[in-house]
Amino acid sequence: MNLPNQPPRWMRQLEEDEAVWAAYERRRALRALLSAVRSPLVLSEAAEDRLDWLAAEREVGRVVEAHGHWADERP
Repeated sequence: MNLPNQPPRWMRQLEEDEAVWAAYERRRALRALLSAVRSPLVLSEAAEDRLDWLAAEREVGRVVEAHGHWADERP
């Protein structure tokens, strides 16, 4: 079994996804509460959702793994 397909990795990924989703839902709920107080949307709803998702990923500390190598790095 190669490294990316190991069950502990699947569990870590699932737990990380659930943590990001929970943080995203909190941010969306907060935005819904504040929408009555603040001015109308400057960005589209989809853009604000995307910004909330990116902020949730940063909050959880999601690590994005790169595969391959940079052009100047030779094996």
